[in-house]
Amino acid sequence: CNEVPTSKDRITLIGQIQNTKLVTHQFGSTYKMILVSDEGYKLYGSIPNTLLQDYDISEMKGLRITFDATVERSDSDKHFGFFKRPTKLRQIVGGVEIPPYYKITKKEGA
Repeated sequence: CNEVPTSKDRITLIGQIQNTKLVTHQFGSTYKMILVSDEGYKLYGSIPNTLLQDYDISEMKGLRITFDATVERSDSDKHFGFFKRPTKLRQIVGGVEIPPYYKITKKEGA
C-alpha cells in the first residue's frame, strides 16, 4: 500500500468506490464516498455531481472511476487522505474509460 500523494495541484485518481453515505450538516446535506485507489491508499470526499446524476447512491459501491482532484494526506495515517473539488469524472469498465454521461448498468459492467 502506497502513501497518499501530496501535491498542491490537482492529480488524477483511479480506484474503486468502497463506500458511500449521506452526511447532514448545518448547511444541508452532502453525499460522500471512500475511494480505494489502485495504489492501495484510501481517500474520503464528496461524490462528483456527474456521478450523482447517473446513479443512485446505493448503486455506486464497487464502481471503478477516475477523476482529478486536490488531495490532502491525513495527519494521523499516511495511507488515508481527503480529496476536494473532483472534476473530469470517467467510469472504468474492463480497463476502458467510458465517456461522461454514459451510464453502464451492472449487467453491462459485469
